[in-house]
Amino acid sequence: MDLIIPYNLEREERRAVVTGDLRVVVVQPNPLPSYSPEVYYPEVIQSERDRIFHKFQGKSSLALLVDDHTRPTPAQFAIPELLDIAEVCRIRDKRIVVAFGSHNFPPEDYVRQKIGDSAYSTVPVILHDAYAKEEHCMIGHTSLGTPLFINRWVTSSDVKVSLGSIFPSSLAGFTGGAKMILPGVAYHESIDHNHAMFQRSSLGRIDGNPMREDMEEAASLAGLDLIIDAVLTPRAEVVSIHVGDPITAHREGAESSRKMYEKRVPRAEIVCVGCGATDDIDFIHLAKALEVADLVCKENGVIVLVGACILGIQWEELLDALHESVSGKESSQGEVFANLFVRRYRSIFLEKTKRVFWVTEPKHEEMADHFGFLFFADLQSAIDKAIGQNRSPITVLPRGSLLLPVPC
Repeated sequence: MDLIIPYNLEREERRAVVTGDLRVVVVQPNPLPSYSPEVYYPEVIQSERDRIFHKFQGKSSLALLVDDHTRPTPAQFAIPELLDIAEVCRIRDKRIVVAFGSHNFPPEDYVRQKIGDSAYSTVPVILHDAYAKEEHCMIGHTSLGTPLFINRWVTSSDVKVSLGSIFPSSLAGFTGGAKMILPGVAYHESIDHNHAMFQRSSLGRIDGNPMREDMEEAASLAGLDLIIDAVLTPRAEVVSIHVGDPITAHREGAESSRKMYEKRVPRAEIVCVGCGATDDIDFIHLAKALEVADLVCKENGVIVLVGACILGIQWEELLDALHESVSGKESSQGEVFANLFVRRYRSIFLEKTKRVFWVTEPKHEEMADHFGFLFFADLQSAIDKAIGQNRSPITVLPRGSLLLPVPC
């Protein structure tokens, strides 16, 4: 059987052949009707023009929040429509805020592509820096105790609109909605406090998820007026767009995303997992595929992880947390989320009861060794090594980072 795994932002593929009578189960997202974002975004925004106009009318400043290069949201097709409505409403002070959270900045081309050449050249673009405290305003605390330092360009704007996308998330249940405020445009201290709740979160769970509850209270306190969130296919075609209240519209979008990505997935001793959309841009997002594979990989099994990480690790704190855990140090230093991540996936990083074979670029071989992974330059060699004498069935998740698996 031929295995085909997307690679390098779905621009390439990695292939292997499984010979003989070995049972291979390939699980893909559900095929739902989808539309070109270039056409569909303007249609939906025009249909919602009265609602948006009502939010903009009488306001003097607009903060348009967009997610960053690690998300596949095709914001460039929505931004011109929103700026046009703002112009009709005579909003002169318009700014685009890229909600990086605590992510590292990419090369400029990535930001320009996300926003679109015209808007990038004519509207002030604020790159949110979670480590520049002077760029934040304290607006209070959530009921869960998170101190809210929010980007001052956002807090000073009369109307705040976010453009994002909704996929399953192990942190907030699903991406999108209030995440654009926290962690999107928050100070790292606020982000750390929220992410410390990771141990009580789980993939696809919104109700009873303290991280999501904290984010939504933060968005309310920050005054997020409107979300425009899309449910996308792995190739960034639009399944649906949800416009409206940051909670109500997000819940509708989460249900649409669930229909797309929730799948029954058989547990297996060998799990081959790749990424959809932009999730293998760096290791911090490739880790989503690892999280999904962990749910369906049996103890003492092998995870064949496929991902290019063209921008590198972008999560140096994970290496620090891993070093501290392996050396037996008890430390409160470093990024909270990285420390929790290592402990949550201890069967992979610490106990090694689940081995990881990483198919990636040669330049990442040393990084693989730091993680305790076995490096492979090609998928065939990794699959052959994983199978060895083991004739157990294989579960293959070509776009596993996007899935909401129901192990069976």
